[in-house]
Amino acid sequence: MELYEQYRPRTWAEVIGHEKALAVLERLRKRGLGGRKLFIFGNPGTGKTTIARLIAEELASHWCIDEVDAKPLDVDDVVKMERGWQYYGIGKPGRVLIANEAHGFRPSVVTHLLVVMERLPKHVTMIYTTSHDLAKGMFENKSEEAMFLSRCNILNLDRKGLAQKFAQRATEIAVKENMNGRPESAYLQLARDSGNNLRAMLDRIEEGAMLP
Repeated sequence: MELYEQYRPRTWAEVIGHEKALAVLERLRKRGLGGRKLFIFGNPGTGKTTIARLIAEELASHWCIDEVDAKPLDVDDVVKMERGWQYYGIGKPGRVLIANEAHGFRPSVVTHLLVVMERLPKHVTMIYTTSHDLAKGMFENKSEEAMFLSRCNILNLDRKGLAQKFAQRATEIAVKENMNGRPESAYLQLARDSGNNLRAMLDRIEEGAMLP
């Protein structure tokens, strides 16, 4: 198993950084996450999918969680999932869709989802993730993009200030896996060189970049 998957956070206590986004999530949680549409923005390798999965696991059993890549999704795929959303989940009552890299949605899917989100059952939660910069726009139709985002609660993950935190975590993992042989400053430089992408950092460590 890759280091990144082996050490992917399994609990909220293991999530590194993103205190502001997690505080927003906590406020939303108090009123319930069921029926919400959450949009997670963040750079690659900083925890978008991890956070989406942790949210999903709060609400639904694993067989009631659909995790898909947005780009190949078509309207028929969404319609098929909608049929299952008519029923409560098994074990936990919720059902969850995680759509990764949502900026890749086809225009027809965006149009369809605008309708779906208006009639979403209270036991269903939709979570979108993207590494795309919100300020640069995501969809071809800017009017639909505005309507889409207006239906979502936005979680903006930290894009700065992660180097020290990720360097510390990467050091801990390298030591535990006997892949360490460099000073702390080398891990900080690795974080900067990787654009604060913890997945990329652990890939480099696995390749032996931190060995003496």
